Amino acid sequence: MKSLGFKQDKINCSFIWNHNKNDTHTTKSGYSWLIARSNKIDNLDSPSSWIWIWKLQLPENIKFLFWLACHRSVPTLSLLNHINLAQSTICTRCDLQNETFLHCVRDCNHSRILWQQVGFTHSHFFSK
Repeated sequence: MKSLGFKQDKINCSFIWNHNKNDTHTTKSGYSWLIARSNKIDNLDSPSSWIWIWKLQLPENIKFLFWLACHRSVPTLSLLNHINLAQSTICTRCDLQNETFLHCVRDCNHSRILWQQVGFTHSHFFSK
């Protein structure tokens, strides 16, 4: 457990969070520990750190969507079904394919119509 930031108290048979003054875990101390740990692992300028997303001049909700997409965590029916929170993976808009992130933003017929309405019709974008 030491690699997770805890030390073992063998007298009381418990684990002690040793990353703040009173040895109790808080959200702030856990977040600080995670940031310090990730800074040791990742170069902050590398794409794998995802810091670049938060520096974009976009609304926060768009940056959050990008971050979710990069981490494959957008709550699509395919993901929700995988974690047993949805019964079906089929897109409820077209009823034709599994609802994945790419299906929602690119492959669904409803999405294609929106792309075409804004003038984006590049054939390579829509090819799988």
